[in-house]
Amino acid sequence: MKFKRAKQLQKVLAAVGTATMVACVPAGEGKFSGKLATQGAEVEESSGLALVFDEAAEAWRVPVDVLKAMAYAETRLVPAQGEVEFDEQPQPWGIFAIRGEELVLATQLAGYTAEEIKTDVEANIHAAAALMSYYADEAGLDPALRPEPMVWGEAIGMYGKLDTEFQATYAENVLRYVRTGLAVPTPDGETLLIGRHGQDAEGTSSAAIRAPGTVWKSSPNFNSRGGKSPRFVVIHTCEGAYSGCVSWLRNSASGVSAHYVVNDTGSEISQLVEEENRAWHIGAAYRSRLNGGQMTDIEGASSNTYSVGIEHAGRASQPSWDERMIEASADLVAGITDRHNIPKDRYHVVAHGTLQPENRVDPGPNWPWTHYLDLVRGGAVTPPPPTPTPTPTPPPTTPTTSVTVDNETQGRFRASSAWDVSSWSSGRIGSNYRFRRPQQKSDPAEWRVPVPETGNWEIFARVPGYGYNNKAPFLIYNRGQTTVVWRNLGQFGGEWMSLGTFALDAGDDWLVGLSCWTNGTGYLIADAVRIERR
Repeated sequence: MKFKRAKQLQKVLAAVGTATMVACVPAGEGKFSGKLATQGAEVEESSGLALVFDEAAEAWRVPVDVLKAMAYAETRLVPAQGEVEFDEQPQPWGIFAIRGEELVLATQLAGYTAEEIKTDVEANIHAAAALMSYYADEAGLDPALRPEPMVWGEAIGMYGKLDTEFQATYAENVLRYVRTGLAVPTPDGETLLIGRHGQDAEGTSSAAIRAPGTVWKSSPNFNSRGGKSPRFVVIHTCEGAYSGCVSWLRNSASGVSAHYVVNDTGSEISQLVEEENRAWHIGAAYRSRLNGGQMTDIEGASSNTYSVGIEHAGRASQPSWDERMIEASADLVAGITDRHNIPKDRYHVVAHGTLQPENRVDPGPNWPWTHYLDLVRGGAVTPPPPTPTPTPTPPPTTPTTSVTVDNETQGRFRASSAWDVSSWSSGRIGSNYRFRRPQQKSDPAEWRVPVPETGNWEIFARVPGYGYNNKAPFLIYNRGQTTVVWRNLGQFGGEWMSLGTFALDAGDDWLVGLSCWTNGTGYLIADAVRIERR
């Protein structure tokens, strides 16, 4: 069966640019809506994609929030266009990253051509829904229970043709989003809601995440370094979800591997190859001209011989990264660089795309390098190796170039009880953020930010999702004066918003505030602030 509404969808997508709507398919008698009662978010669903998800959920009898959560887990709703991290992988397509055998099966089940599934968002969503309906039947899911999202674990695990041991992990990752709910900023500037079908997650504050333990999942794809030691760390993205990435890297037929893989929230890190061995994660000889002229003594050698490779769940094209993943990865790199006496800079913690620019771009333009390296320099908990004899001249101390303060950072955020707590929007820093309605009164949320040295610093505020206040008054307390900076939060989603560059004095005081005194519309959001040296 084929469902075609391309022209209608185009009209809807055009309309949501100027109007806010909450999309749903009515669940009349005898109909499958794919929806149960859920707790509400502080933002409304405005994405035209919601209509397509609703239609697919009803047509194929799959809970709509299962479909949304799977698309988010696979691509963060940024359509895959055939990009792969490893050359022998089947190419993924669309917001569900449909590939290989499943692409063929989907054409048979949903009635779309392979090209339509690859290039048309409606076809891609219906194809994924058809696959999930098929897997539900294969899993023997009771038809009477199909409207309940939390019973779909076995069917979800079948998606992607994962190894058996990874199916439960993938299903749990998807159902985590279904349990907690998410307001997801979409690439077109709208918001897609994944309904909440369970208790709030026990989020861990960003400040508490330090060097999480790794899980050993050995890969056969490695060999000896030949007595060489690691000289640098390569940062990769999986171009897909965590479970599928680990599964592929452990497949002997793939001929590829990495030392570590970090999941999308930093809650799990798999180690596949020991650091003293050579993983097969980069297909290029080392060229010093691509890396600032550094390490010319290994010119032309295999990059794998001298590097530790770390894969990260996600895609180079995605607009932002979960702060918990960034912090977990940075702690991992801090330990690696300490163990092997590797400098903590951009030449020795380097992007895959830098070393292999002819066909790789990962981890992409939105990887937060300045913040990431600051964490690497300050977040190590693994003791450094014994000091060699004679002691080399230590490198000059690298000054702190960025400071981030979250609403959960102890002693550095304050707000009244009128500022409620939420974890809906996926672009947040840490496990939650604060929000409130505008009101003509003085009730600011405020951040205390340590300024390491006197100079010019750019100040940023984090906006976790779209749909918030269109005239938010930020307050900059500096040198005895208060500067009001007005910003339209609705123009940002899951990203850092600049409040401007200011000449700041070294010190530790309340630096940034967000007032509720505005005639703008929409909730005011207090998540995190950051300063970066300019």
